[in-house]
Amino acid sequence: MKTEDKIKEVTKHLLFRQGVFKVTTQQLSEYAGIERTAIHYYFHSRKNLIDTVIREVMQEFPPPLSGMEGLAFETKLERYIDYYSAKYKKYPYLDVYLITHHDKSESAEKMLYPFEDLIPDIMIWIRKNNTEYTDPADFLAHLMSMISGYYISLDFFRKKQEYLTAEKQTGPDVKRFLGLLLNPARI
Repeated sequence: MKTEDKIKEVTKHLLFRQGVFKVTTQQLSEYAGIERTAIHYYFHSRKNLIDTVIREVMQEFPPPLSGMEGLAFETKLERYIDYYSAKYKKYPYLDVYLITHHDKSESAEKMLYPFEDLIPDIMIWIRKNNTEYTDPADFLAHLMSMISGYYISLDFFRKKQEYLTAEKQTGPDVKRFLGLLLNPARI
């Protein structure tokens, strides 16, 4: 693996898979087994390195926008849940990092806001009294936290208990998420 690629992979691993948000270039270089100057040579700064890896992850997980016209709201939600589940399964701490460290960046907005496309459907769902939510932001916050929270919690428990392995992971129950979101009174 080329040095530049190794630096990017280590950065993704530490930030988005392990949740080590305050990682320094020195720690990155030690973890990658390279000289710290290599990071500056390839990326010029820690910020440029992080922006680069965020752009790569965005290319890896393009938003699920195409082909959604005319689909039922529940089907759209299922697709979004599948999309975010795939992203969080690989990078459980990605959105936590983006929200807490990159909240003003264009990269963060592009990565976090595909949900925004659901707002018109959510508003219709609210107007029809199909949910107890009255605010699309509240609905979206619950949706996102249910999905990301699942993977972050799973990662936490897996780190604490060696018997929890990736092979046993079944993924979030999409139908249960939909039931909780669309009919919160059942809780």
